[in-house]
Amino acid sequence: MSRYLTTSAITLRTQSRGENDRVYTLYTGRTGLVEAVADGSQKVCSKLAGHLEPFGEVMVTLVRRGAGYKLSGAIARQRFRRINDSGEAMAAAGACLQFTRRMMITGHPEAETYALLRDALAQLNTPASKFAVSAAPTVYALKLLAQMGFQPQLDRCGRCRAAIHDGSFDVVAGSLRCPRCQKKNTGQYIAVDAVAVAYLRMALALPLAGVLHVAVAGPTLAVARELVARFAEYHTEVARAAAGPAVVLS
Repeated sequence: MSRYLTTSAITLRTQSRGENDRVYTLYTGRTGLVEAVADGSQKVCSKLAGHLEPFGEVMVTLVRRGAGYKLSGAIARQRFRRINDSGEAMAAAGACLQFTRRMMITGHPEAETYALLRDALAQLNTPASKFAVSAAPTVYALKLLAQMGFQPQLDRCGRCRAAIHDGSFDVVAGSLRCPRCQKKNTGQYIAVDAVAVAYLRMALALPLAGVLHVAVAGPTLAVARELVARFAEYHTEVARAAAGPAVVLS
């Protein structure tokens, strides 16, 4: 097996290491989530660092170094420069990158996940509206959760199986609950109306670009945002438990 790997990648995070080196957390098209050390990339004259800024896609060459990777080359493939023109777009794109880093397992490449992250950055680079920028992190997170197997059940009560269009969402079970099946005096439920449920169903069914072209009222987005955030927070621990040991940088 070759020690060298060339793959497309998106930078999720950059950290300093010592005086001259940096550690890059990347989501790659071929190997999934990896951390790679770039020797000397903090030096002013380093050409490598300029290609690895967030909000862009790069082709990287990785070299196996013990249980981790060394970054030996990077060439910018596509830069989503317009994201940097808007503070709101930068915050939304940053939230997508952070959520990916938080949820994904080291290794275990997923082509769909890479494509979804790239699409999110492309949509934020040329957003359809201000609403699209505001909604992007929530819609992206919902779709990523679904790809990981944590898709919320939004068409019927998760307990009695009755078809419902509103009620409460059980964060732990990941499904709607009708009033008859909801337990009392517990904080694991979020009240959701029919409009919020319809929006979340649409967000799961349509491509990302299609969802972001549909604007809903602020309160509806607020409910969707709370539901996805709390659902993700609970299931983050599930994803972490399944991840196994992390890659150790040598």
